[in-house]
Amino acid sequence: MGGTAELSVVIPTFRRPTRLLETLGEIGACDPAPAEVLVHVEAGDAETEPALRAGAREVRVLRSDRPQGPGGARNRLIGEARHPVVVSLDDDSYPVDTDFFAAVLAAFEAQPEAGVLAMTIVHDGEPMVARQPGAQEVADFVGCGCAYRRAAFLETSGYLPLHPAYGMEEADLALQLIDRGWQIVHCPDLRVRHATDRGHQTAPAIVAAHVRNTALLAFLRYPARLAPRGLAQYANRILYSTRRGHVGGVLRGILQTPGTLLRHRAHRHAVRAETVRAIRALRHATPAAE
Repeated sequence: MGGTAELSVVIPTFRRPTRLLETLGEIGACDPAPAEVLVHVEAGDAETEPALRAGAREVRVLRSDRPQGPGGARNRLIGEARHPVVVSLDDDSYPVDTDFFAAVLAAFEAQPEAGVLAMTIVHDGEPMVARQPGAQEVADFVGCGCAYRRAAFLETSGYLPLHPAYGMEEADLALQLIDRGWQIVHCPDLRVRHATDRGHQTAPAIVAAHVRNTALLAFLRYPARLAPRGLAQYANRILYSTRRGHVGGVLRGILQTPGTLLRHRAHRHAVRAETVRAIRALRHATPAAE
């Protein structure tokens, strides 16, 4: 095929240069290759830039002086991207198929209402799934394997800079995009390998983030009349994690909730109630993105 795909690839990273270089190698093996790759190096990481200078000089590097979290990093990366389509990966996620970037461009062309393409994510320990044609509107996507229509992303306030951001970042962006009339479209033909088994998600800090961020999402985005729904979702998250034995993380998350809401109250901008209902209907109709 040859040539380049006129899109940008963005990757946030923190102190994992070996894994990042492996991911960049997988990206470089694609045909066509992306027109540009941007990497955001988080504050406090002195290892990654020297590794990139030695092994991946063609990569554009952004850096921060203060911690941004993956969401804040993606805001900067997408803002700096030079192309109208932006593929989002993690430093440990990469395309499965060599024609991946051509397929991303074709999918956006076929889905003019899509603000985000959600992809099929295959984690360590999971069997590889076959490529499948088609597309389906969904409610969710994950940042380790998705593509943004840059113009749609820039209509939103972007990601809230949080770390850890579990339970908030993509769910928040999905609400904003759908509220503005964009769709999230899952394309099963777009496959991404994520080199993790997700075992870290049971750590107390991650459980606590899920709890407090469930409350934060409702506080920032739900209209006042849907406050009872937000409270119910918060209670359900607490119950879900408690039943799985993550009591320490749950208690930590509950204690952190008031301060989290207070700290981010200036970001409150509610979407329409119809948007919240639309998200709920899509989640009942389709499987989760991850």
